[in-house]
Formats: sequence, C-alpha cells, structure tokens
Amino acid sequence: MNRRSFVIAMMSFIAVPRARAQTGATRTQIDLALASASLAALRTRYGESYPDVVAARERIASLAASLRESQTHHEAIDLAAVTSALDTELADVRARLGEFGTRCGGGHPDMLTARARETALVEALSHVTSDGIFLP
Repeated sequence: MNRRSFVIAMMSFIAVPRARAQTGATRTQIDLALASASLAALRTRYGESYPDVVAARERIASLAASLRESQTHHEAIDLAAVTSALDTELADVRARLGEFGTRCGGGHPDMLTARARETALVEALSHVTSDGIFLP
C-alpha cells in the first residue's frame, strides 16, 4: 500500500465515526431540542390550535418516543455535540434578538417569538448539561 492509499484509508476511517456521532440518539436529541424551541415560537405567534403548532407537537412526541427508545437500547448521547448545536442556535437567536431590538418594539411578534425560542433553548441546554438528556 503506498502512502497516498494509506492516507485516504485513514481519512475515511476517521470520518466514519464522526459521521455516526451525529446519528441515533445524539441527532434525535438535537432535533428534539430544536423542535421544542420552534414549538415555543409557534405557540407564541399563533396559539395552540394553529395547524403548524399541532404538527410541531406531533413531531415532538415522535422524537421524544424515539429518544426514549434509544435510551432503552443504551445508545449514548454525545453531550458535547448536543451542547455545541444548541449553543450555536442560541447565539443565532440572540443575534436576531439584538437585530430586532433595533428595528422593532418589545411587543413586536418577531421579538416575542425570538424570546420564546431563546427561553426554550436555554431550558433545553440546562437539562442537557445537568441531566444529560432533554425531554420536554
């Protein structure tokens, strides 16, 4: 095996575990936390009976069931990956809040939904960092 083939083989070996880290329980946990934040924003803007709110609740129930099933199979959640993804989303929401703060008043629907999303993300992040899992 020449050096180039060896390097390519090593690169593919290294890339496979990283790709797998974002699947399964870790990916489900990230999706669940983000869906929960989206639901909070949708509820704030539209109320409980809006079709998108109903669909978001169903998606969250499905993701929560998948995460519980992953737990029964003892699938590990990469807390660093989840925390990183939630921190990134939280930073984005806070940047939008700063932007909206210069353009809109505090009672503007964009501000209210962004604040609801921020609160939900902070809650999810606190559960992940203290409990190791977030289930709404």
